[in-house]
Amino acid sequence: MSKLGKKNGEIAEILDVSERHVRSIKDQYAEGGLAAIKPKKRGRSVGEKRILTSEEEKEIQKIIIDKDPMQLKFKEKSKTSLKKLKGKEN
Repeated sequence: MSKLGKKNGEIAEILDVSERHVRSIKDQYAEGGLAAIKPKKRGRSVGEKRILTSEEEKEIQKIIIDKDPMQLKFKEKSKTSLKKLKGKEN
């Protein structure tokens, strides 16, 4: 759009983004080309920083599926709560 003579403010309004974002994308493109503005993979990798092993996870899922939610009697999904639940079932 810049090549068509549009100013950053006009581009921002058309795309419904901030003028600052338009400038940022233009700067990134100027530095690294299309690769610099291509969306990148975000977030954690599968399994990264897991609390439970996959076997423990399957065991907890089985316990939860077999129970009514009120029978579980814990308010939050925490490592401690999961350990307590696992300990009661063994």
